[in-house]
Amino acid sequence: MSKNQLKILDDLGLFNLPITSWQGREFISNGKKYIDYASTNYLGFDFDPHLTNKGVEYAQKWSSISGWSRMEVDPDIYYNLENRIAKFLNCQNVHLSHTITITGFSIIPSIVKKGIVFADAKVHNVVYEACRLAKDHGAQLLRFKHQDMNDLERLLQEYRNVTPKMIAVDGVYSISTELAPIRELQLLCEKYDAWLYVDDAHGFGILGENPNDLNLYGTRGNGVVNYFGGNFDRTFYVSSFGKAFCTYTAFATVPNLYRESVRASSMQYLFSAPPNPYIIGTVDAVLDLNDQRGEIERKKIREITSYFLNGLVRMNLRFTNELLQPVVYLEIGTLPQLVKVAEFLWAGGVIAGMRAYPVVPETQCGLRFALSSLHTQEHVDRVLNLLTDLRRDLQISNKIA
Repeated sequence: MSKNQLKILDDLGLFNLPITSWQGREFISNGKKYIDYASTNYLGFDFDPHLTNKGVEYAQKWSSISGWSRMEVDPDIYYNLENRIAKFLNCQNVHLSHTITITGFSIIPSIVKKGIVFADAKVHNVVYEACRLAKDHGAQLLRFKHQDMNDLERLLQEYRNVTPKMIAVDGVYSISTELAPIRELQLLCEKYDAWLYVDDAHGFGILGENPNDLNLYGTRGNGVVNYFGGNFDRTFYVSSFGKAFCTYTAFATVPNLYRESVRASSMQYLFSAPPNPYIIGTVDAVLDLNDQRGEIERKKIREITSYFLNGLVRMNLRFTNELLQPVVYLEIGTLPQLVKVAEFLWAGGVIAGMRAYPVVPETQCGLRFALSSLHTQEHVDRVLNLLTDLRRDLQISNKIA
């Protein structure tokens, strides 16, 4: 059995970098300045004073934390925010949560019960673990070939008499940036009486409705379902404000049939305090900022991502990216090669997210660069120059791997 390569990277001191200050997309660690390509705060709202001001406003009115569960007492800041998110998404029902992880662990087992869940072969581990929990509770769990609708339909036909049925996918796959074919999935759900679970951690805030050749993302940033012109009739659309929107708190859209049962089965709704009022204020604030200048920030993201990709193309490096989304995976190769490249970039003041087995296959280790509206061409030039030096000084091939 292969060793967990992430543990090896941790042992080498390449994880858990301590930082003492942070501004824009630069931070200080052990007295040294680094350019940050690990943060997924794509829209760059994280330092906007409107977030902190509105957060403080909410905290002053509602205190630092609600001491009751929402089952007992439900302050209007929570259902007002749920209604605002529902309007933003063009859906009827939204259920607030703390994190995407907790949301999946609440929803998937409670909906599937002793039925069956079909998980994409490359669905995020957070979703797959929730599917495994459903299996532990008596459901069947099957995986279909990645993005293969024919294989999925074959399984749906084979198990058409098993109910309930759920299909679990990522909205945007966080390594390849592939988009799940939402409308095809929704049509299969309608045909075979199934429910769709979509984890759109990376699409929410970037992708949105009415995409075209001039605006590959679409508008408003209201997620991959709206990007494809889909609906929420049979879809549990799950995402978080913790990436593009630069704050905290997750949510799920809930089909009408399950509106009350999802609340009744949600452990955090029944037994935990909800997200604190300061956080709710910041979520309300980022929705304000998205209304005011979201399109401007998304245009900056497309432009800086294009600038980065053009540099990688000139060097003939192997990377994955679709639609100029702000996630670029630079494939390196084996773990020793990844360590060599990462240490070289770290020494040059550039930090990116490392990916190794079991997150990716053992021979496809690499670095994930997250771009944001706060990155500048100077930031990108730094990493491109380092990659040029890397090929020369370490005699790395044109494909790096």
